[in-house]
Amino acid sequence: MIKLVDTKDKYTNDQAAKQQLADLFGDTTKYTLEFDPFWNEMVPQAIKMHNRHGMGEYAGSGCVDYNEAKALYIFTRLLRPKIVVELGYAGGISTSFIARGLEMNGAGQVHTVDLSPEYWDVCPTFQQYRKQETIVQYHATDAIQFLKDTDVAPILTFSDATHEEEPTRQIAELLKKKWPHAVHLYHEWGMSNKSAAEERSYVSMQNLIGTQYERDAFESVFGDQYRHGGLYGSCGLGIVMPL
Repeated sequence: MIKLVDTKDKYTNDQAAKQQLADLFGDTTKYTLEFDPFWNEMVPQAIKMHNRHGMGEYAGSGCVDYNEAKALYIFTRLLRPKIVVELGYAGGISTSFIARGLEMNGAGQVHTVDLSPEYWDVCPTFQQYRKQETIVQYHATDAIQFLKDTDVAPILTFSDATHEEEPTRQIAELLKKKWPHAVHLYHEWGMSNKSAAEERSYVSMQNLIGTQYERDAFESVFGDQYRHGGLYGSCGLGIVMPL
């Protein structure tokens, strides 16, 4: 049996990961003090969700780990978006971190979609934020069709839907076309064929390396008109920002 673990200690003591956050955000002390108690609250929910759905190692197949979740939270706090779009909410863990950032900002909604009915039994915190209307949930909704139909105007998006090559490329194309000035984040950055050895060393599900196409699609579609980067993590968090 795979041991399910909290990744907080790993990343708070990892100098390379800490430096990445510092390079991206500067001094994160304020946001760390806000984030850590909420992380502690969310960990049991994330582990329970992984056990329920047999998703493999915690924060290695599906759910964001400490480093990735913290970055989602800080992006939300710093950009102060009125609308965030998330493609693929699964058990609602990553959505909850975004929603918490919006709550701390005092305003905003995250519009989130998922096609897979097995994940509609979302975590309690997701349910709470949905009742408060901080989360706007779309059931059984294809991410590509949602992007074609929606008229919201986010300045921040997070993609963790399909990992297949062609639909992921279509998602990236639609994101660029509809919201060219937004910051676009995506999961599985470290699992790409493009990943270097150090990035791959953080990936917890090594057998998935080379099977996830987000990084290939986003870097190709957005091109050199945008700043590309990523954060080390169990899956890795990709970043696309306007220059």
